Amino acid sequence: MRTEQEIQTKLSELEKELAEIEEGFDDEIEMAEDDDNAKEAENLEGEKEIKIKKLEKQVEILKWILS
Repeated sequence: MRTEQEIQTKLSELEKELAEIEEGFDDEIEMAEDDDNAKEAENLEGEKEIKIKKLEKQVEILKWILS
């Protein structure tokens, strides 16, 4: 069983990773749109949503454990 401190640390790491993914994908999507590559932009948007949902679920679980 993890300690509260370990869970808090993991939670912080996940939140940071979530922000980095959002920013990184936004840049890639913007570049694809600038290149008039709508299909790639759409694929990147879908991939971004999947990764964000997975991380948000992990964050939700960790917050629940801490409550």
